Amino acid sequence: MNVFVFDLDNTLIDTNIIFSKENIQNKQANSFEFYKTNIYHNPIYKKTASLIKKLKGPKILMTNASRTHGYYAMKAMGLVTNFIGQVDRDSGYGIKPNHGMYMKVNDVVSHVKSPIVNRRIIFFDDLQENLKTAKTYNWITVLISPHDAEVKCKYIDFRFTSIHNALLFFLTNSL
Repeated sequence: MNVFVFDLDNTLIDTNIIFSKENIQNKQANSFEFYKTNIYHNPIYKKTASLIKKLKGPKILMTNASRTHGYYAMKAMGLVTNFIGQVDRDSGYGIKPNHGMYMKVNDVVSHVKSPIVNRRIIFFDDLQENLKTAKTYNWITVLISPHDAEVKCKYIDFRFTSIHNALLFFLTNSL
């Protein structure tokens, strides 16, 4: 069984667009209305959410952002009920790439009820250093970066220029 672990900022959502100076000046950046306006109505994020919902297996959000930011973003994308958990900087396990968050995700995964013993954690992130730590736990690592698509590192298993390309790959290929 695959377990999908997603970073949020600059992996699932582009914070450079959502938190642009113009968007922040027009709305309260810490309100759900801000997230709803800048994520919910965006067709790119609707497509991302649609693809994530099609993935077979549990999903976990692992973000260095606050619990509120993660929740509001997932709620705006309509994904709150599709994720079995969220590990964030407010959880008390440190932030990536420190090992605490990864150990907490492993703990969450160990409690997933499944008849299949072979659980593969597939981790999507935009930062190489976060993937490097994930590889120490034998996770399958997926780099999402339009700039680093040609990077060759032994700790990066897959590289995609967008989350859409990555999701389409994992929807059509079994590991």
